[in-house]
Amino acid sequence: MDRMRWRYGETNPVVAEVLPETIIEIGDLLWYDGTAKPAELLNVVAAHGEEEFQKRFLGVAMQRSRKGENAPLRVATSGTFEFECPSVAYDLGDRMAVAGNQKLIKTDLPHFTIAKVERSLAKSTTWVRIFTSVVGKP
Repeated sequence: MDRMRWRYGETNPVVAEVLPETIIEIGDLLWYDGTAKPAELLNVVAAHGEEEFQKRFLGVAMQRSRKGENAPLRVATSGTFEFECPSVAYDLGDRMAVAGNQKLIKTDLPHFTIAKVERSLAKSTTWVRIFTSVVGKP
């Protein structure tokens, strides 16, 4: 479901190609292998899926791409976003890993981390600052 998750901060957007058969919603966590794809297409629930996603993490979709569309997509590579998370307590600076197209989960593993908690609102939503692996500091 489309949901604008951006809350504040520079988004440093990039424009990525999307295959016509790929469906992307606003707010999806995207990975990159020459084209942008939502988390579910990497099977992040598989063993080491979170680590592979972290290595290819592009950012958060700021536009949608419907099946059959062949237009490039604007993707935020930084900034603070609100995501759904399991109902547990979060502390500032907690590491977060991908758990689905628009969901995060707490992790202690740096090689799974794509974001860190900036503000814990309720037990099921948290504001995080994302850290892209594909477009980052050299």
